[in-house]
Parts: sequence; structure tokens; C-alpha cells
Amino acid sequence: MAALCSPCTRIAQPLLLGFLMATSAVWGQDSLWIQGRIKPGQDSLKAALQWQFDNTPPPAAIDTAWTRVGRNGGLTCWSEATLGRAQIEQAWPRYRDSLMVTLFADSAGLVLVVAPDTLIQPWTPSTGGCFPATPSTAINRWLTQQEGVPFESRRHQAALAWISGQCLTTESLGRLMDTFDDEARRLSIVQAAPVARPDALQSLSNRFFSSRYRAEFEGWLQQRP
Repeated sequence: MAALCSPCTRIAQPLLLGFLMATSAVWGQDSLWIQGRIKPGQDSLKAALQWQFDNTPPPAAIDTAWTRVGRNGGLTCWSEATLGRAQIEQAWPRYRDSLMVTLFADSAGLVLVVAPDTLIQPWTPSTGGCFPATPSTAINRWLTQQEGVPFESRRHQAALAWISGQCLTTESLGRLMDTFDDEARRLSIVQAAPVARPDALQSLSNRFFSSRYRAEFEGWLQQRP
């Protein structure tokens, strides 16, 4: 039996080696090494700073060691201070293998340094909505998963369950509403969704094509506290 297996072994070894090399190459293309830190701002502003990589908190050692992350995940940062709120969403670069990331806040806003670029998101007043907003990467992933669901009624139930744990911008909410042809379902989605900017909900009026549902939407807006 050993004599029969030895040729198989000689064939399997290079195949396994080739598979591992190919897997490593693919992983290298789809990931990069990052090192980051959160530091105090350049003035006396006190702000709570948070960030996440692809919808998960960064590793505890992110500020002391290089960490590999998925390239398609991106980075979301947010902060609340006496001056208001700020949130930044940044995709990882496609053509770099490593990256230094620094996050801080000052009176100008939330500052993210993704070398060699510096992004500044000015503070905006808190409007009573939820915070932080669900990243667009999470919205895109969920919408893609729902594309293969055959019945709109089933997708509607899934959407109602999903949005209960989210915080949607009006843009993201509009994208979600557009996946339904039935305007009653569109209305129920917008009524159930936690939103980051309640004062901007009026912009979703154009998502209703019939005068009946547009009027129902307008009436619901007027009754909101």
C-alpha cells in the first residue's frame, strides 16, 4: 500500500504548495498592514473618540503593533464633544501594503490622518437622532445579501429586523426604501428606522410616487415629536 501511495504523495505535495502560495497571494492582495493610534487633540477640547475596522473594534494592540486587516472593510471613526458630533468613513487604499493611521479631535473637528492624507470632519450640532451612523460598507453588504431573496414580503421582514439594530442616514434609508416596489412597505421601513438626522427625513418624500402615500408620509412627519 505504501508503494501505491508514494506517487500520490509526490503529486500532492507540489499541488498543496501551489495552493498555499496562491492563497497567500490572494490574501496579500485583499489585505494590508496597519498601525494606528488615538491621541489627544492640539487644544483643550475634550472629546470621546472611537473607531472600528469593518464594523468591529480594532485589536487592542493596534497602537503598538502592525495588524493585518481586510482591504475591503474600511475604517469608521466618530466622536461626540461639546461642539457636536463628527463621523468619518474612509476606505483602505488599494495600492499600498502598509499604512499608519492617527485619530484625534480639536476645535476644528474630527481629524483622521491616513498617511499621507489628512481628513477633517467639522462638528455638526446634535439633532436628537442616533449616533454613530451605520457605515456604508455594512449597508452595501446587507443589500447585496438580500439581492437573491425571491419574495419582497420576505425581504421586507428581513429589513425590519435588520434596521432595528442600525442607525441610518437619510441617504442609506433612501437606498433601502428603493429596494421595494410596494409603497406601503417603503413607508413602514422609514417609520421603523432609527435615523441619525430626523430633521432631514423630509428629503425622502420623493421616494413616494403616489399622492396617497406621499400624503401619509407627510402626515407621519408632522406627528413626530
